[in-house]
Amino acid sequence: MKKNMFRVFTDYFDFTRSEKKATVLVCIIIVVLTLMPFLWPYFIKPTPIDIVAAEKKYRELDGLPEYKPHKQYYQKEEYKSGSYKNDPVKPFSFDPNTISDVDLKRLGFKPWIAERIFKFRNSGGKFYDIAGFKKVYGVDSNLVNSLKNYMRFPVKPERESNIYKKEEFVKKQPTIIDLNTADSALIVTLPGIGQAFARRILKYRDLLGGFYKKEQLLEVYGLDNEKFESIESRIIISGNFKTININKATLAEMKHPYINYTQAKAIVNFRVQHGNYSDFKSLEQVKLLDALTLEKLKPYLSF
Repeated sequence: MKKNMFRVFTDYFDFTRSEKKATVLVCIIIVVLTLMPFLWPYFIKPTPIDIVAAEKKYRELDGLPEYKPHKQYYQKEEYKSGSYKNDPVKPFSFDPNTISDVDLKRLGFKPWIAERIFKFRNSGGKFYDIAGFKKVYGVDSNLVNSLKNYMRFPVKPERESNIYKKEEFVKKQPTIIDLNTADSALIVTLPGIGQAFARRILKYRDLLGGFYKKEQLLEVYGLDNEKFESIESRIIISGNFKTININKATLAEMKHPYINYTQAKAIVNFRVQHGNYSDFKSLEQVKLLDALTLEKLKPYLSF
């Protein structure tokens, strides 16, 4: 029984001659492929690659500066002496307020310093001396000192607020106004007098026939002592006012702010009854006229 089972097993796993050869070949291939990575360097030596040369070529193609091993990049010294380095030129005279950015760089100023100078100028700033120029942030003081004999500055103008001209302090004399000839445009120049007061003053002047003294302004409606005192020194009174011929005037022509209709009629009636008035004293005979009225009316009457 055991022999039969063993025989069946061996018959199942038995290989033919060709199968045995194929199996051996496959095993050999597997072994070779497994060992090839380890054996390859012994049979074929790789071409050495120059990493530095390759990096240099790459940077040349890419427009980058040459790579230098063991050199620290972006140091202050390298940055200063790199693409911003200017060829030394012979100094020349220049005005910091007008020099171009190209000439600034030629003289040794860095591009960012030239840009700050132009920003200052474009904002309305101006350089008047070495000290002012050195205030530009980051400017090289040693470079400025070496160029100071070549720098030309404009004369700094005096500030207008500091120019004290005598005529500026001469107090302007106020305009003096003649109340009997002034129009409303002149009257409103008086302190505290507006258009409304100007109209009242002109209207009252027409009713009176003109002013004969300043104090008559106090008779204008609304014009009090305080306002009168503020304008008194600015006004004068000329003798240019109208008078009434008391011996010829009609009742209508006797109209005046200082007398009423009844008083005017009494003056005319007394003249008709007793003849012309000889002088101001004869007016006192008209009983309706009191002393105060006669005093105020006197400058406006003629005989």
